[in-house]
Amino acid sequence: MPVACGGGRPSRDAQVASIASAAGLPADVAAFFARAGRTDGAYQVTYVVTTADKKRQQITLTQHPPDRRIDIYSPDGTIDSTFRLHGTSYQCTRTADKWQCGRLRDQADHAGLLDDNAAANAVATFRKRAADFDFVIDGRTIAGAAATCLVTTRKSGHDDPTLGRSATLCLSAEGAQLLVEVPRGRLEATAYRTDLPAGSLDPPAPLDGEPVGASGASTASRSSS
Repeated sequence: MPVACGGGRPSRDAQVASIASAAGLPADVAAFFARAGRTDGAYQVTYVVTTADKKRQQITLTQHPPDRRIDIYSPDGTIDSTFRLHGTSYQCTRTADKWQCGRLRDQADHAGLLDDNAAANAVATFRKRAADFDFVIDGRTIAGAAATCLVTTRKSGHDDPTLGRSATLCLSAEGAQLLVEVPRGRLEATAYRTDLPAGSLDPPAPLDGEPVGASGASTASRSSS
């Protein structure tokens, strides 16, 4: 079994794959679960999120662990950006072309579906309910990137109202969510890149007195090779 560099403990993706295999899932499903356990990928994804009532919203996720940024675009032109930088969370808001930023008092992850553990949590749920679903793995191209998808369908006779009839989760090679289809809505990538734009993780305004671009010194090191 692969081990983490410099130690004797299994890597996180190896642990996830082992658990999936122990649950009696096929090898390709176990491999997908391992990919979903990745949280170390560097990438930028732009999504269109469609809710169950057909409302649409654009979101951009940029991350180079441990740092990440989520931009939420509102129809009125407002942009709400959440940053997690050096273990601290900040909120920046743009209204009327002016940015204001401040430290978040609540340091909990505000990413929702885009939490860096979301994919792993989703497959953990499927693993626990493996007897209730049929699993199919297929390949697709989404936003110009090769994606591996897990399609789940509820088995006949398993009518638990807490279970959706079907769901789809597609991941890039780096573990980024490129498509999520669940009963409550759909999240689909419209653009994807692994070469991060310069300054993409720099806040647009001072953070509690820090100068703009304070994290710029490390921007080059964040860019993927």
